[in-house]
Amino acid sequence: KPIEVKKDTTITEHQQLINKASPHHMVYLLDVSASMHDPGKLDLLKKGAKYLVGLQRNSDHISLLSFATHSHTLLRNVSCDKKNMINARIDELQTHGSTNASDGIKNAFGIADTNRIAVGKNKIILVTDGKFQLDVEATKLLNEFKKKNIELIILLIGANEDPTIDIEFKKMSKRGNGRYYKVETKNLEEVLIKEASD
Repeated sequence: KPIEVKKDTTITEHQQLINKASPHHMVYLLDVSASMHDPGKLDLLKKGAKYLVGLQRNSDHISLLSFATHSHTLLRNVSCDKKNMINARIDELQTHGSTNASDGIKNAFGIADTNRIAVGKNKIILVTDGKFQLDVEATKLLNEFKKKNIELIILLIGANEDPTIDIEFKKMSKRGNGRYYKVETKNLEEVLIKEASD
């Protein structure tokens, strides 16, 4: 299948949306557990994140955390003008281990909270390919998101046959003051642009 070349007009439209938006701190919380190794999942994620970073401004900031058996912080509140450094970190992501989302949520919230943009948007973009349970502490923490003006955006990547997963993720993102999306190759970039420009 040939790779779709993004039309310049689309890029220009996306750039205009980003330019008009209020400043953002996007905290990416990325599932790198072994199942994300399935063909194309992690590559799709890297490509989407790098595309968005390419359009973001100096006033926009990014943090990057991965979670599998444990959570790791790769970037903390870096201005999006440091594109080469950010892209290098995104490229370093590799899959391994099991899924410990609770650890990831706690660390991502801590970073989002301590680096909050007062006049702008503060979002945690949690990307996963399957179900996970949050522990009691992480579940309670979701109630703090609205108070702190932080939004939890959950992206479920790839096809998933389990109908309960949508219900759970919708509930979880709503409780975390955010939204839930199912994403595939064709709409991942659109969803990221939408969240970075609202």
